[in-house]
Amino acid sequence: MASRQLATRNRARVLVASMLMAAAGGTAAAQTTVTWTGAGGTDEYSNCLNWDPRVVPINTPTTQYTIMIPAGATIRLDILTPASIDVQNLVLGSGARIVLRPGRTLTVTQDSDIRGSIDSLAGGSFVAASGSHLITGSSSSIPTFLAANGGLIRLSSTSYSMSPIRYGNFTIMSADTNSTVDVRELRTLDAGWNDFDGNTNATTVSASNGGVVNLSGVQSLTTPARFEDRIDFNMASGGIINLSGLQQISGTGTARFVVPDGATYGLNSLTTSANARIDAGNGSTVNLPALISSNGTLSVYTANGAVVNAPALTSADNSRAVSWYRSSDDYFLDLDYQARVSLGLDAHFNAPQLTSLNWVQIDQANGSVFNAPNLDTLNFSRLNIQPGRTLTTGAMHNIDNSTIMVSGGSTFGVSTGNLAAVSYSLGGYRYVRNSTVFSADGQGSVLDLSSVQTFNSGWNDRDGASWAGVVSASNGGVVNLSGVQSLMTPARSEDRIDFVAYSRGQIDLHGLRTVAGGGRARFSVSGGGVIRLGDLTTGNNVDFLVTDVDSAISVDRTLNLNAGSSINIAAGAELSIGKHLSFSITNEAAFQAATSIVRFTGAGTHFMEIAGLDAGPINPGNNGNFGLGHLILGGLGSPVTLQLLDVLDNGNRSANGNEALYLFGLGQAGNTDALTLLNGSTLYIDNLNVYARDNGQWVWLNSLFGPGQTVIAYDQGFLHLPTPGSSLVLALASGVLALPRRRGERRMSSGGRR
Repeated sequence: MASRQLATRNRARVLVASMLMAAAGGTAAAQTTVTWTGAGGTDEYSNCLNWDPRVVPINTPTTQYTIMIPAGATIRLDILTPASIDVQNLVLGSGARIVLRPGRTLTVTQDSDIRGSIDSLAGGSFVAASGSHLITGSSSSIPTFLAANGGLIRLSSTSYSMSPIRYGNFTIMSADTNSTVDVRELRTLDAGWNDFDGNTNATTVSASNGGVVNLSGVQSLTTPARFEDRIDFNMASGGIINLSGLQQISGTGTARFVVPDGATYGLNSLTTSANARIDAGNGSTVNLPALISSNGTLSVYTANGAVVNAPALTSADNSRAVSWYRSSDDYFLDLDYQARVSLGLDAHFNAPQLTSLNWVQIDQANGSVFNAPNLDTLNFSRLNIQPGRTLTTGAMHNIDNSTIMVSGGSTFGVSTGNLAAVSYSLGGYRYVRNSTVFSADGQGSVLDLSSVQTFNSGWNDRDGASWAGVVSASNGGVVNLSGVQSLMTPARSEDRIDFVAYSRGQIDLHGLRTVAGGGRARFSVSGGGVIRLGDLTTGNNVDFLVTDVDSAISVDRTLNLNAGSSINIAAGAELSIGKHLSFSITNEAAFQAATSIVRFTGAGTHFMEIAGLDAGPINPGNNGNFGLGHLILGGLGSPVTLQLLDVLDNGNRSANGNEALYLFGLGQAGNTDALTLLNGSTLYIDNLNVYARDNGQWVWLNSLFGPGQTVIAYDQGFLHLPTPGSSLVLALASGVLALPRRRGERRMSSGGRR
């Protein structure tokens, strides 16, 4: 094999020498083409243009020659004397490669057709800076230009396209250690290759150790065809990739710009971007002075102390990126956001004109600043507010489908000037899989959403699995939703929106009036948590759960529960009512308060529906029988008047009688604390039967009245037998409590009376 290679080299040297001699005065034509050919490996062509002064004079002209290097060949140019050769034209075949050894120069004076690659090593240079220069690839190979250790590659083509190739995961341009790849005449750089698979691949342009890749003339950059693929512009250790003329980034894939520590870098002409990512190193500065809009993905990742400035940016809509890997009707609330603004320690992101930001997660390290004082719309996004970070927005009017979490004693929302939205919707998602919507965690943490009046959690997953969105307050945190008047639940009956207060957390919903929708709403407190409600009428789909004695659900005014709702209060725990309590529930298992406290507070007359099966002064069974453990009227210095009513048929009426109230008592074996009347409070029985445990015995309170008595003293207050005023008061009560209800089946406990 070695002897065959040597013979081939010698033939090539003789061919080149004869052609050069002809040009010096022989009979050959003025324009001659030299083709390097051979069947061997890459080393076969090494030194085949070794200049030999014994055959050809040193001053022999070469500018009238066209050199052709066939497809797949590799030529390692080791010209001894002279060190520089000029040729008129160059044809570099597909997949072919020219390697310029140290100190050697090849100059093309007119036209070049470059379908292969050029390497310039250790001071070698390739220059094709005038004439017409074509750079193009094929389905199997793309030209690459790699300069190292002071090497130079200078080309004057106006376009470069990778679209013919399938896989683009290689370096197309590289300048290392004071080298230069100069393609400043390029106007379009098309990296729009398509690998047709889901693996992540990246095309690379790199500059390091003082190397320069000059792409200053590029105006349009096209990224790969698939979302997961990229073109990376990697700079390190003083390397520069000059894209100062870039105006537009288009395509589905991402253009990633890696800026090294301490560098200042600008994309000074970029006005629109489809998908871009900025990776800014420690202490670096990245300027995007002309960028107005991004409509695919705009991600910013900064290391410590970095600054990214986008003074003209008005909108960044990343929905196109999300839809690439989630179909348009398959969005998840807890999806892994592809677009991020991730700020390191003391880093800054400045976008003073930004008004709309969608589908982005903002992450901030301590001391970082996100500055967007005009931001008004934040959709499908995620904020995590923590102390020691600065996040400046306008008073946002639209936060639909976004999640906001505050912790560590931080405050965010209406009170900090960040929020003015009057409505909130989760309807843009298909799946909300037990994911947090809003949360406040930690003592002093406040998420102030008090401007929101309508809360629409009407997402529809269109399947039978049960999922819930969660609003939570924990460890002393507060979620203020006090302005919400109407709540829409998820579309499907098995799905929920949960409001959860635990570990002393508080959720304020005291403005809530109605709950409707196909799914359920659950209000749950534990560990000292409190949920505050106002004047609430539920649909058939609301559940109340108080799990321990330290927790409470507090209703400022009226609670009206429709038939499909439920209430479950743990032993000794409390439900506080500021005005009226009414329910059309017909399933006793859905009303569990027989070991708990119901307290009425506030001035004026209060009404309460009674619903139990009247079995007389005995334990009625009947799964709690809609009874209470302990009924308390009044507070410190504040007497209460409570009128009992049987306006609604809860399934326990008989032909001859009304439903009854059972007070089971608290304390050991239910012997004490069945009924407490504080500070002169009055219970109007209205001739309805009330049974209370007293010292282990059932007492029919109606029997305590003597002949002709209508008022008797009891505890610190009074019992009234008939209703004073009567028909007018009853009519008023009926109007307050008798709302349209769905009737359930009527039930009779064994041994009960009708």
